[in-house]
Amino acid sequence: MDFIKNKGIDIKFGVKLPFSPLEKIYETANLAEKLHFDSIWSPDHLTSLNPNDLSTYSVWCILSTVARETRNCIIGTSVTDCLRLNVAVLAQISTTIQEISGGRFILGIGIGEAQNTVPYGIPCDKKTARLTETITGLRLLWSQEEVNFSGNFVKLKSASVMPLPSQRIPIWIGANSINTIKITFSMGDGWLPLAIKFSPAEYSSILETFGKTSRKQNSFTPALFVHTLAEKNADDAWKKVKEMGKMLLILWKPEIFKQYGIEISDDFYAHKFTFSKQNKQRLLNLLKTLPDDPLYENFVVGGSDDCIEKIEKYVKAGVDHFILSLMVDSKNLPDSINYYKKAVVDYFKGG
Repeated sequence: MDFIKNKGIDIKFGVKLPFSPLEKIYETANLAEKLHFDSIWSPDHLTSLNPNDLSTYSVWCILSTVARETRNCIIGTSVTDCLRLNVAVLAQISTTIQEISGGRFILGIGIGEAQNTVPYGIPCDKKTARLTETITGLRLLWSQEEVNFSGNFVKLKSASVMPLPSQRIPIWIGANSINTIKITFSMGDGWLPLAIKFSPAEYSSILETFGKTSRKQNSFTPALFVHTLAEKNADDAWKKVKEMGKMLLILWKPEIFKQYGIEISDDFYAHKFTFSKQNKQRLLNLLKTLPDDPLYENFVVGGSDDCIEKIEKYVKAGVDHFILSLMVDSKNLPDSINYYKKAVVDYFKGG
């Protein structure tokens, strides 16, 4: 805490909304506003990440309602992709939510996962090129009354999306690879990677390497999407996150199991894996065979002091804004958020 006070750092914390059910989504958003969190984020998936319940809802419908029901929290997508919507449609939807919210919207965007594209026949090749052109197209459509642009994937001819946003819409990029990180620091307003992909040392190194080249150093936001849980008893927290934690590592960091003599097929990786009935069963069977050890070094989980210690390392690495994805079911999410706010967030906020 002394480090934070001495540096005068204003660390921000946001809450990720659950995939479902609707009543818990809105309850969580209202709770985040009531507890004075800085931001509220909604995932954008066609299927959830729960093999036992794939239910989820449209991020755009959710955020338009949340924008009306809240007054202070930033609202954002965590994250949408550059594949499913035509750039003009994405520009118009984003502008609409920006205006409904009174200028509180952040567009979080990335290159997407197979679960949201492959089963539906949505083209998902050359993702980094598509991301670059999508961001270019968005910026043009948000700033000009008529746009002409001819890329390999985005083509605009005398195109208009009116009205233009009354306030600039920030773009944060969910970049977890070197290629997308390069795009982030050359074109984005913020970096929103997964904490399980980057240790504090790795995060700091990337900021040091690429941050200096950013054209928006003064306004650029280094953020972090954190899968986390704090309980009064640390062992209780780890018991609750085991299955979900292992699944996330399979999807996003499967190579970590090699040191335990376990080779995971690359078709489990998030950019290839889809939640077909066959794949869900394969995933559930695989989860039963995996050790717990990789969890402890990759997740911000445990007692409140454990979580504070891990978050503080990321603060020192340069993170300004944490998006918290609490690793509990939606039924228990409100209680977990209340506890996390008092036991962890208030430590950094001086509450």
